[in-house]
Amino acid sequence: MKLRLGFVSNSSSASFVLPLKYVSERQRGQIKNHSLEGKELGFKYWDDSWRLRFDEEGGVVSGDTRMDNFDMYAFLKAIGVDMAHVYWCNGASFYAED
Repeated sequence: MKLRLGFVSNSSSASFVLPLKYVSERQRGQIKNHSLEGKELGFKYWDDSWRLRFDEEGGVVSGDTRMDNFDMYAFLKAIGVDMAHVYWCNGASFYAED
């Protein structure tokens, strides 16, 4: 259990949506197990997991976190996801990375 007292200056949140048609079965498994996969890849903060939702009917995986220490962008890139299809939320709307 983590306990933080006082003001945390690096506190932030993040979210993303990724159409499943751009994700292989292997990548789906890696994303579902991102904490363990991240640890194996040497990521810092691998234990700060994201909440993920795989909506097979809607054809998307989405995720959000209140503390984005685990670098999901770098993780998705490291496992070979085409980042042109990942949509990030800036709080008001979703946008794609260039």
